[in-house]
Amino acid sequence: MFLNFTESEVTNLEATVWDCSGSEPVWLGEANFEATAVYREQGKTQNCQIGKRTESILSCHIEKSKLGDAAGYFSFHLRGLDIKNVEPGPFGLGRSDPFYEISKKNADYRVGFVSWNVIYRSEVKKNNLNPYWKPIDFDLEKFCYGDLSWDLKITVFDHNDNGKHVRIGEYETTVKDLQDHIAIKGNADREQAIRIGEEEDHKIYGLLCVLQAKVFENQASGAV
Repeated sequence: MFLNFTESEVTNLEATVWDCSGSEPVWLGEANFEATAVYREQGKTQNCQIGKRTESILSCHIEKSKLGDAAGYFSFHLRGLDIKNVEPGPFGLGRSDPFYEISKKNADYRVGFVSWNVIYRSEVKKNNLNPYWKPIDFDLEKFCYGDLSWDLKITVFDHNDNGKHVRIGEYETTVKDLQDHIAIKGNADREQAIRIGEEEDHKIYGLLCVLQAKVFENQASGAV
């Protein structure tokens, strides 16, 4: 979200957390922040306990608008290929339920602060090792501050109903890099596909086929 405020103003923020896994949303708690105080913190990040009867913490991070190369939106479509099966079940009949998250990097190197903030989570594809996820359109500033070389990360998970999702693999990228990986030979182009894995073992746990990664620019300036 975007805020318009100056450091001389008091801008109070309230974040309410809900559990929407059931038929009716369940209120879990809330956290309160003051925008200028958060912005003045090291790393421009402040943590707050959610309610009084929980140990859960919510983090608030505030960055100054950095509108860079482009104003407009990014149209992106991703397909998974050969995603690792992490839940075969007792008879080997189960399949992973993959979804992916996109995070963008925020850093304050003066204080050694680096964080990856999730900006998008896809839908879950049940029992599918070659999922087609929905295409998305994303405002360029929200996605990468309008900087097509801004550091991003795509992480693929196996969904579990208890919320303890299993990370399958990840890949660090940029908008320009995603454009370099657009499929040429159809929707199962393994030559162009991104390889996801883990740094620790250098293994590949699936492919991400980029079906579309197109920037639509406009002449607007500033935050949208």
